[in-house]
Amino acid sequence: MEEKTFVRIDQVRFIIFFCCVSLYVVGCAPVREVSSPPPLSFPPPAPPLSGSENRNSREDSPRRMASLHLTEKGKGELEQGELKKAMDRFEKAIGLDSENAAAYYYFAEARFLQKDYRQSLTLLDRAEQLVTGDAGWQVKIYLLQAKNYESAGDRGEAVRRYQKVLTIDPENLEAIKRLK
Repeated sequence: MEEKTFVRIDQVRFIIFFCCVSLYVVGCAPVREVSSPPPLSFPPPAPPLSGSENRNSREDSPRRMASLHLTEKGKGELEQGELKKAMDRFEKAIGLDSENAAAYYYFAEARFLQKDYRQSLTLLDRAEQLVTGDAGWQVKIYLLQAKNYESAGDRGEAVRRYQKVLTIDPENLEAIKRLK
């Protein structure tokens, strides 16, 4: 009789030992981390303003501030020649605030540097719609539009853009030089 008791105790010990080893192995196994999906390269645009909200409340919105921050970072990367990074930032900035004229302008500048004149001009058209009344930005936009047309071989349209620059800023040296 005693042998059966020892067998059972040995079996219980084996089961306990097996469970402990199993738990140890399972617990020490490398945990496979679940990677999060990559961030959207072009988040959905901000919801449109209702008629009761004024423009000033929009200018201080978190989305607007984040968009401006991304634009500034992208501008720095553009100046450093990191076109891909800069374009990603401008794309995200526009996704956060579709009325961020600076993001459109600098995105157009990056496209111009890549010799994608058609896309650059499309972005500049949107920037132009957004900066009505801001002479400084209008001059920048018209100059870049003129350079795009000139690089694409449309000298006539380039001349018209340089002339638009001179109607706003008659002493603009770049426009004067390019028209000669």
